[in-house]
Amino acid sequence: MKISQTLPKEQLKIILEGLKLLEFHLNILDDSEKSQNVHYKLFDILQLKALLEQDVVVEMSKEDFDNFTFNYGVDFPEYLND
Repeated sequence: MKISQTLPKEQLKIILEGLKLLEFHLNILDDSEKSQNVHYKLFDILQLKALLEQDVVVEMSKEDFDNFTFNYGVDFPEYLND
């Protein structure tokens, strides 16, 4: 059995803000400091920002759900979806 939860837009905005901050700081690096890895990260950030404009569903097994609080120290969020 799988447990799934659609993330609310407010939560997605927090993730997007974090990605934008990381993108900003990677972009201000001098070109001589940018490795190929940095360019890959910037591309991945662009893709993730686009994906986060869609509905994002977190899915996990019942076992992972049952152990969520123990593993992460917080309850699994239960949002009301519109």
